[in-house]
Amino acid sequence: MGAYPLTVTGERITDMESTISFLDPTHRILNYPNKIKQQDFANWVQDRALFLPKDWNSDFKPVLRTQNSNNGNEDGLLLVNRKGKGYYIYSSLSLFRQLPAAVSGAYRLFANMLSIGRLESHS
Repeated sequence: MGAYPLTVTGERITDMESTISFLDPTHRILNYPNKIKQQDFANWVQDRALFLPKDWNSDFKPVLRTQNSNNGNEDGLLLVNRKGKGYYIYSSLSLFRQLPAAVSGAYRLFANMLSIGRLESHS
């Protein structure tokens, strides 16, 4: 599935308050047009993430981390890779639940996902 090898599981993070760590806080997807902060992951509903990847191509850069129910690290929440003139993004974050619930941090992150190549195309 997709531009690069990626194995997706049925695993999910059901703890809506699981701590999110920034593996690369300087990554553009966390900084433009919105600076994504810890508070952007507050007030999420039902699930934090689902369809977590277990293996991915080394061209993907994992950006976010949380812990699963066994206290193991999950680094596949948001994977980003430059592909040609654009980007390929895999998100296991449950944005489909957050956006209808009007979770502001989810909107901010989604806007960043849509805008990831914006600075490059106009510089």
